[in-house]
Amino acid sequence: MILNRRAFFKWCGNVGLTTFLYAYIKNADSQVNAINLAALQRYIDLLLPENKMPGALTLGADQYILKKFENDKAYAKAITMGIVWLNYTAHKLNKTDFVALPETMQLKVISLSEQRAIATLPYLFYQTIRQDVFQYYYGHPEVLKHFYYARPPQPLGYMDFSEPPYVD
Repeated sequence: MILNRRAFFKWCGNVGLTTFLYAYIKNADSQVNAINLAALQRYIDLLLPENKMPGALTLGADQYILKKFENDKAYAKAITMGIVWLNYTAHKLNKTDFVALPETMQLKVISLSEQRAIATLPYLFYQTIRQDVFQYYYGHPEVLKHFYYARPPQPLGYMDFSEPPYVD
């Protein structure tokens, strides 16, 4: 291949354009991820809000999901598609993102995802997030303090009883 001035300028233009597009796409992805993160955090906060016990978001359930998100590509794709569905449904209801909806409408969107058919994306998104958040939340030491027992009964069972409790 002969490298003349025209080929050199063409090559420089392609390298510059590729670099510019890569930076643009990378920046756009980080913005989309920020929107997705806000929607995910709001969704988690509505599933297990703070009351007498700390909320799931306060205890870091979103970070637990993000770690899973980073380590499992299939999980990441499912969660991303679920968040896209959240925002799509929010736009259909109120022409805004999920995070910007009033709380009553956000709860309505969550309710819609819960009531869908079993093999649909919204239902799978709801069940996946719910299961992961509940598993993290109810295994957290801060929450276990509110249940007034030293440890979970399994795998050792209740050490003080050989029979199940008597119920009148």
